[in-house]
Amino acid sequence: MLVLAIAGLITAADNVPVILTFHEEVLVNDTLFTVGDLAKVNGDDPAVVNDVRSCIAGQSAPPGYGRFISTTDFVAMKLANRFPGVAFSVCGAVRPTIRTDYQTVTVGGLNGNLRSYLDSAVGWRPDEWQLEIGNPDDSCKCLNAAYDVSVSGLRSRYPRGNDNLLITLRQGSQVRELTARCKFSVNTAVLVAKHDISRGSILTGNDIEIRKMDLTRFSPVPFTGFEEITGRKSARTIRAGTIMHQRLVVIVPVVEKGEPVSIIYAKGRVAIAVSGIARENGGKGDRIWVENLNSHKLVRVIVKGKGKVHVLQGEVTI
Repeated sequence: MLVLAIAGLITAADNVPVILTFHEEVLVNDTLFTVGDLAKVNGDDPAVVNDVRSCIAGQSAPPGYGRFISTTDFVAMKLANRFPGVAFSVCGAVRPTIRTDYQTVTVGGLNGNLRSYLDSAVGWRPDEWQLEIGNPDDSCKCLNAAYDVSVSGLRSRYPRGNDNLLITLRQGSQVRELTARCKFSVNTAVLVAKHDISRGSILTGNDIEIRKMDLTRFSPVPFTGFEEITGRKSARTIRAGTIMHQRLVVIVPVVEKGEPVSIIYAKGRVAIAVSGIARENGGKGDRIWVENLNSHKLVRVIVKGKGKVHVLQGEVTI
């Protein structure tokens, strides 16, 4: 009798009735949808009903799109294997549509995120640059839920002209990307030639002035302070109004090739000086080769001043 009773309980458990009433159209807002999204689930056993209702039914279509399922095939292939002890009854829609809810995000709508990124990444002062977005209406669809935004791709701390930035939207494991086409207009104070400057002229404050100029289409890195031309001379003829930059100038040699120099080797409190000849030009701080007139050895030195060079660390003999 006990064995028969247990067998009866198992038989009863193996035939738990669950009724699925499928909806005609379902709107989901996730990457996955459950049986509870697809249908109204009823039955006598609350635990079984809850398990069936929360069972993952499939993967959602991309945001803004939809997919269909066959209820007969779904129950036979998906639920029957998952719940072998449940007797399913199916009613309602035969071929329901599952659509994924969405929101449209535009490049222009993310202007605040772009600005926040650029405010920390751009080296120009706030009053020196302006941003124009060339494609504010470019968009993508994502789930109708909160998302995280990151911006990257600035090639230089001092952008000018056109540049592209990458906007990345993340919602869990889903990632969407947009490209922002940006134009940076820059107007800042730079050094400008006051008059025509002949080639080889040593530059002074009388030759240069500070003027606010449009650098949007200016490619070289401009000089912005008078200290940047100190100890330099013009490498070519410079016309009045020219924006000064590195390619227009060369350092005035403190030591010239063929010039006698004093080669100093110092270790601790001991310093030795011998006579030498410079074998190349060098400004203060430059590293050049000189020849020791006594040993005729070439020695690598650093220029310290007019006619004075120090042996570099590691050069043990002079």
